[in-house]
Amino acid sequence: MLPQTPKKINIGQKSYVIEKFLGKGAFGEVVLAKDKETNDLVAIKKFAFDKVQFEAPLHAGLEDFINGPCNN
Repeated sequence: MLPQTPKKINIGQKSYVIEKFLGKGAFGEVVLAKDKETNDLVAIKKFAFDKVQFEAPLHAGLEDFINGPCNN
């Protein structure tokens, strides 16, 4: 069996190697990754955009309701 190739991710001009999966929540997944330049370990969250796009307008609508004309 061949060893797995490390999974790489680029964010902006930074490059990271994913070390391991940390967890999953309602809005996405979190991985532990190593900065290829500095070797710093960082947590990176990959958002599930289908849920973020649904929740953002809902959240904005709730803010409008809470801060509406009756509350000024």
